Amino acid sequence: MLYEPIEPGENAKILLASMHGGLGRTLEQNFLKTVATLGFRTMYCVPDHASFVDQFKDFANCMTFAREYDGVTKIILMGQSRGAAVMSAYQKIAENGADVFQGPERRLPIPDIVCSPADGLMLLDANFGFMVMHVMSMNPALIEEGNAMKVDPELDALNPENGFGEEECHYTEEFRRKFLTAQRSRYYELMDLAEERWGLIQNGEGNFSDNEPFIVPDCIGTNNSPKLFAGDISYFSRTKGAYDLIHPDGSITNEVIRCLRPNENNPAFAGTKEAAFETTVKDFFWMEVNITEDYDYGEDYLTGVDFESSFTCSSGNVKMISCPLLLMGHTAGYEFITAEWSYENANSADKTIAFTEGATHGWSSIDKDKYGDTLLTEAKYVADWMTAEGRFVD
Repeated sequence: MLYEPIEPGENAKILLASMHGGLGRTLEQNFLKTVATLGFRTMYCVPDHASFVDQFKDFANCMTFAREYDGVTKIILMGQSRGAAVMSAYQKIAENGADVFQGPERRLPIPDIVCSPADGLMLLDANFGFMVMHVMSMNPALIEEGNAMKVDPELDALNPENGFGEEECHYTEEFRRKFLTAQRSRYYELMDLAEERWGLIQNGEGNFSDNEPFIVPDCIGTNNSPKLFAGDISYFSRTKGAYDLIHPDGSITNEVIRCLRPNENNPAFAGTKEAAFETTVKDFFWMEVNITEDYDYGEDYLTGVDFESSFTCSSGNVKMISCPLLLMGHTAGYEFITAEWSYENANSADKTIAFTEGATHGWSSIDKDKYGDTLLTEAKYVADWMTAEGRFVD
């Protein structure tokens, strides 16, 4: 879907392109529509395939279309949430070649892909990394793999004795460490299971000749249960450093960014089919992330995640991206803190970070009376960034 002004002006020379990566069949994207009302061309691409690797190829075709579009001189990529993984990995491959994800340390290197690089990249409320989100959403309390109905109460994040509450959750340090240790163990047990299935497939002994479905119960990154940090809002509640905070009136202050989100636990989601991560053996391998023994998190940190080990982590991908980079976080959701991690890792000489006060993960305002139209506030900031003299325009 291409949005463009009825009477294109100077801003229309810039095209903002995005692929979220999900298979939803809607071409509506409110942020891109809003940016288009400010005079820019915007393009939203919905992939034909669920696999990240195939999505990179799909987007390469979109880039070919965009480069040949009359009147476009600059193309900037926009990734939000999971889309930040798609767009940052695409740009990393485009700038450096597919061999950046083909090293001997990978259980299954990605195939060769040829991509045309964009002129700039913006990551707006990127998630922690698509595979990282699944690891951090993984319920370690399941007594047997594949069965979401049998749960060990000692590891159950929804057990009041462990700190769960309908209104507020307060997990102890002891429970958090026990939970996260078990979470990491389950992840690597699943990796071993996937490796076993891949070996059978390659030997012609699998359920299919080329790949297999791989379903992981209680492991999805949405609807927020039973993640510890969804219910205990002390986790990921602030940045370490001070950054620009954009207020509803457009004014900007520089301060430590504090989270405005409420308790986002949804206990009814746990154990449902929708809470299962439905992927394939090959994709589970391709998305692999290295989680070390010091895996832990708190109010302003996440340790034990090697962001560079997985192409689904924008905070690792930015280390090998050189184009102008904009990082933004939404203060009414927990993903906002990723902007700080990416800013610290970013290789781009031209890098900008800012946070939109009161914006939820999907751009809507947590309190419109107090924080106004946060989608429009962020769109205006993005427009100013794209048109700053010397960045994409003379």
